[in-house]
Amino acid sequence: MELKFEVKRKRGSVTQGEATVLLNGQEVITFADNITLTTENRGAEYGDLIGDWQSCKPDSDFIKGVLFPFYTNAEKIKTRILQIIG
Repeated sequence: MELKFEVKRKRGSVTQGEATVLLNGQEVITFADNITLTTENRGAEYGDLIGDWQSCKPDSDFIKGVLFPFYTNAEKIKTRILQIIG
């Protein structure tokens, strides 16, 4: 079985955002996304650059948050992944 993780970002405004981690196209968890001022485009893995504002975390950080969760999210993430993969 292939496990494909991806991150979909949503920006409520220039400075506020969310990053949802998907497993095989299904939502696992949504994290807050810290948007900061930047002088250069950090790259596509940091989400959209709006004005001079972009996430300070790459997609890989959010995926690591699913694979190696903090204690408070561990059970929720484990349960959701088991629902997705059966």
